[in-house]
Amino acid sequence: MVKLRLFFMFLCGLFWFKKAGVYISPSSRVIGADRISVGRKFGAGSGFWMEAIGSYADRLYQPMISIGNNVSFSNNCHVSSINKIHIGNNVLVGSNVHITDLSHGCYSEANSSCDPEEPPIYRALFSGGEVVISDNVWIGDGVVILPGVTIGRGTVIGANSVVSRSIPENSIAVGNPAVVIKQYRNGGWRRI
Repeated sequence: MVKLRLFFMFLCGLFWFKKAGVYISPSSRVIGADRISVGRKFGAGSGFWMEAIGSYADRLYQPMISIGNNVSFSNNCHVSSINKIHIGNNVLVGSNVHITDLSHGCYSEANSSCDPEEPPIYRALFSGGEVVISDNVWIGDGVVILPGVTIGRGTVIGANSVVSRSIPENSIAVGNPAVVIKQYRNGGWRRI
């Protein structure tokens, strides 16, 4: 009876996923699913890895990952949270992208809790702030989005950029660190 119930729940889940337009590659990994919400028409390619980490190194966290409607992740993307990551509607994410609100340890001068002699895997996780990716954002291949960043509505992040500070809406940002090179004003894209 239990096997039949599990099979029925599996079929219902597949039906809901199909009805909602959700596709997640079989090679994907999801950790902390009870702290993750995904909207309709969500897609994730092979190697997708999303984790809402509730505990690590004897510490407890309250992560939340929320993803809007019509969001597509390409292959080998990693989303990791101990705090909060919000991804809006109509977001396109290229391959090999990492979006995170955490690091292994704290390295700021004001609050340096990391001993370099301690292996990184044993260091407590630390969040540098929430990550917000607004509606209609396009994130190119190989991008890294670091903690405490907001990416404004209608923005494009160029391939291989490292976003370490917030980017205003209707902008194109590229580089390491990512800087705004164009903004959409008066009906067109203008160089900054």
